[in-house]
Amino acid sequence: MSTIEAREFKRSRILVNLLIVNALLSGSVGLLCLIGRTPIVGFLWFMASALWFINFLWSRRTPYIRITNDGIMLFPAMARSPRVIKWDTVQKIDCTGKKKLIMQLTNGKKVKISLYSINGKERESLIRVLQQDIEGRDRSDSKTSPDSEPKVFCECQRVYLRKIQLSDVPLIVKWKKDPLIKKMALRLDVEITAENQEQKVKKAIESDNELYLILVIKETDQPIGYIRINWQDNSHRFAWMGFALGEQRRKGYARDALRCLFPYLFNKGMHRVDAEVYEINHASLALLESLGFKQEGMKREAHFDGKKHIDVIALGLLKGDFKE
Repeated sequence: MSTIEAREFKRSRILVNLLIVNALLSGSVGLLCLIGRTPIVGFLWFMASALWFINFLWSRRTPYIRITNDGIMLFPAMARSPRVIKWDTVQKIDCTGKKKLIMQLTNGKKVKISLYSINGKERESLIRVLQQDIEGRDRSDSKTSPDSEPKVFCECQRVYLRKIQLSDVPLIVKWKKDPLIKKMALRLDVEITAENQEQKVKKAIESDNELYLILVIKETDQPIGYIRINWQDNSHRFAWMGFALGEQRRKGYARDALRCLFPYLFNKGMHRVDAEVYEINHASLALLESLGFKQEGMKREAHFDGKKHIDVIALGLLKGDFKE
């Protein structure tokens, strides 16, 4: 990843000067209220004047945007915390508009930056810097080796998703050997070894028809599970999905991951995703149905759980049925 020098872009002088104008006007009204013997109202206007003046001082000292090697920081207002957007979460930046910049994030969301809020002389410079940074990082990422530091594929509220790497094979083996995962998501007679899982991971890394993602908790960087997307056609309109959590279950992490992954894939052109759930896996069934999946069929007694034959429920999700 390239290294850049921190840059700051000030907010519009017109907007900043409007703050001091509001402060003077509020103070004048307060003074008139005191003369008119309405001290309480006058005091409130003086308070408003003070707040406008403090906001004016803050706006003069604080940039509207700060660009660093880690990402972009936005300072929209004094009363709000700055918003931090990491470079790894930026998919592209649309700089063609005259009124605003539009940043497309990997989670499918958009961030709009008003150009009118930036000092006029620095607008073109901001656009140029953003374009150069994104292009430079794209070139840097294209030279990154397959098993280098993982890049965020999709950032959610509490977890993020990254593409699987060969170094994840021991974790995959550990999770798939978990008796609960074997019972709820795999077959009991499936042999799980480091060798056959390494082959699956290599195939996923090299293939354009499979997306093998690792769920990671943002606060601790702890990998806790995986999601697999297998494309059923070359246009990537139709997909099959499987997922499992090896750790930290029943805490909402799978829901968080799927709620940001599906919008991202739908925005990329996916129209439908299929999934199958064993009838005994009530938690996964409830999760998928809450996201909009519909039960479309039943494979009767299509799975043996070690004691009896059980049904397999077939589900499908269309783009228009997705529930955030």
